[in-house]
Amino acid sequence: MRSMCRSPISWPVGSSPGGEPDQDAFSETAKAFPNEDGVVKAYELAPNGVVTDIYPMQGNEKALSLNLLTQHERYYDALRAKETGKYTLGCPYTLKQGGQGALLFTPVYIPAGRGHHSFWGFVVIVIDWQKFLNETGLDQLSRSSYLYEIWTHNNKDGQPMTIASGQSGMPKDRLTVTCEIPNAIWYFDIMPVNGWIPPAYWIADGGISGLLAILIVTIFFNFRGEDVGKQSMRPNCSAQLIGEKCE
Repeated sequence: MRSMCRSPISWPVGSSPGGEPDQDAFSETAKAFPNEDGVVKAYELAPNGVVTDIYPMQGNEKALSLNLLTQHERYYDALRAKETGKYTLGCPYTLKQGGQGALLFTPVYIPAGRGHHSFWGFVVIVIDWQKFLNETGLDQLSRSSYLYEIWTHNNKDGQPMTIASGQSGMPKDRLTVTCEIPNAIWYFDIMPVNGWIPPAYWIADGGISGLLAILIVTIFFNFRGEDVGKQSMRPNCSAQLIGEKCE
């Protein structure tokens, strides 16, 4: 299984009056980041939440002029990023340029005098969802006779929403890993196809399974690097065997 390591980006600011991100510097910075596997579909610059610049532009033109703060699918994650000032990962979305994607919102604030800052907009990393899943090697779990499901609570009504799974439905006695990702909580359910071993052996084997699940989730969400505003991108995960989904 290959690790998906992405570092938070220090985007250049200050070339234009007022400290706003400079579009030319934005494109040059985006171009410099390695993307051999093609998992990053695009980088977007969105002053006041409206996408005005994209790198690369070719193939992503349909996302231009999209208002992230009014478009209903993206609204909740974009607003959470704006209000908290934190990196926020949302997905999966149906992308305007086609396909499914995850969005990593980076809220940008500029000096507003007397030690205050005002919201400028977003820098957004658009991740090709299918390529991302392929890179994580989640299919290896199914080949190793494990059932799995990644889910979170829907932004709109709080109901469980499946993000990725290797089958339909999960048994009740699954191992669930709670993982704090950028400004959200996702859950990773995992269980052997043939069920857990008898209780007499459960403690030892359960510990191993828990470590396995945490390792998988840590690799899956390994956005790591420098902190911005003391916010770490490294996920914080804990595991427990439960009979019902977390409320």
